[in-house]
Amino acid sequence: MRRIIGLLAAAALVLIGGSAAAQGTCDFLTAGGYITSTASGSPANANFGIGGSCKPGGDQHGLWGHLEYIDHGTGLNVHWTTITAYGAVGPTDVDANGHPIGTRLICGTARTNQPPGDVHWAVTARDGGEPGRGKDTFRIQVLETGYDQSGSLQGGNIDLHRPTGSSGGSPNEFNCPAGVPSTSGCQGYLKPPDLTCTACPADAPFNSAAGTCVCTPPLIFDPTSGTCVPD
Repeated sequence: MRRIIGLLAAAALVLIGGSAAAQGTCDFLTAGGYITSTASGSPANANFGIGGSCKPGGDQHGLWGHLEYIDHGTGLNVHWTTITAYGAVGPTDVDANGHPIGTRLICGTARTNQPPGDVHWAVTARDGGEPGRGKDTFRIQVLETGYDQSGSLQGGNIDLHRPTGSSGGSPNEFNCPAGVPSTSGCQGYLKPPDLTCTACPADAPFNSAAGTCVCTPPLIFDPTSGTCVPD
């Protein structure tokens, strides 16, 4: 993955609709199931398996976690390569059995089977109680393509687990560009390693939907070199 955005320590956290999980008391989430996707124009099953936490993942994968997602309508397959951020969205409660319930934002990078190949993704997963069907919700966003599908689980379960004592990786616009709106106002791309806002080249104009520079397929944009490169 040429375009891995490293984990950054941000002075201010920006999250959709809530605050990040408290550092040092990070919980973790595991889930699997399916929702109904309409991305192809007709209802179709979209299966997923997702995991995320603040604890280190090892093997240069960033934080602990994973993502597998298949939209059977469009044929899109999203296979994770790194987990870059994990945090809470809104309050966390407990059910009658003392089981935590709430929403978590999990972010990362992935390889897909459709252009542009390498992407940034964000999953918003809610454990709404037992059983998961009809109570739990799942949303996936892919930055580079604007893919965005969500819904209540039609099967499966999302489980939020108690804190592990780990910390790190709270979502912000740099380590979770697919899920956290940019406040930098950058109309170009964030060039590593210091993430300076840089204008897009002529052959990869800025795409407002993707929030970055977009090349003509099958080429993809490489922010390290600032050029279009083969996928």
